[in-house]
Amino acid sequence: MTHSPSRPRLSKRTFAYLAAGSCIALWFQTQVAIADEASASEAQALSPVSEKIIADGNPITNEAFNFKITPPLGWEVSTNTGNLTLIMQEPKIEAPDYEKPKYQRNITLAVMHKASPIDDKKASEISKALYDSFGKDSSLADFKVTEHKLFNYKGKNDGLVVYSAYRMGEFELAQMHVLVSSQDKQYMMTYTDLADRFQGQDGAFEKAWNSMVSIEVSGSAPSRFDEIKPYVISGAIVGILAVLLLGVTWRRSKRDYHSENLDDIDMDESLAPVTISEDMVAAKKRRRKESSPPESFVSAF
Repeated sequence: MTHSPSRPRLSKRTFAYLAAGSCIALWFQTQVAIADEASASEAQALSPVSEKIIADGNPITNEAFNFKITPPLGWEVSTNTGNLTLIMQEPKIEAPDYEKPKYQRNITLAVMHKASPIDDKKASEISKALYDSFGKDSSLADFKVTEHKLFNYKGKNDGLVVYSAYRMGEFELAQMHVLVSSQDKQYMMTYTDLADRFQGQDGAFEKAWNSMVSIEVSGSAPSRFDEIKPYVISGAIVGILAVLLLGVTWRRSKRDYHSENLDDIDMDESLAPVTISEDMVAAKKRRRKESSPPESFVSAF
């Protein structure tokens, strides 16, 4: 009877191992999520109350969000205002000016509780987020992102600057958004000024840029691979366990197949090999000699 190898059957133990591997992978991903959530909760709990100071040229340290930055000298600094971690704005001009609009240049800083790679893909994500935020604001019009560039922050091309413009009433405004990332957070800074003097000759643009890039954060921005690393590791754990257990199951099924074939063989003694002894050979020679014709008289001589 002919048998074909049976398909590998997963035993209860195999299912248990695979389930255990899946649990380990899920636990690993859960720990990453819990760590991110705990970091955000801890920072929120440590956030100090809002306060205002006048920048004296020294850096400001924010321990809750783990950064340090040097505001432009003489600017007013407000901490923990609404959804913004920091607002820096130039001194208010009290004297009236009936020919030119008065606008206080300002820099805002927002912290996002998740690190991010800094690259062209991130620039596209930031541009979309800006359109979703400023472009849908009914008080603004003609919002557009004009360009983006990568710059060297701590390393090679690990900082991002995005330029945008919009209209608010009769005033044209321009913005410079600077994004850097630490090992666990993102820091988005935005400088806003009137468009006609945005990059003027008074040095305000350079002062704002120098302040924004003075920010110090812990660690470096992650790579794209770092984003998917937890999933790669958990997938690898499950994959290795699956391959090992399937290999063991296959070997077991193959061994069972050979055992079944041996049990089904009917032993037939007529098919057993015959052993030829020396006596049997001698007897055969005698029979051959007796059956041969007698030699002739001529051949005998």
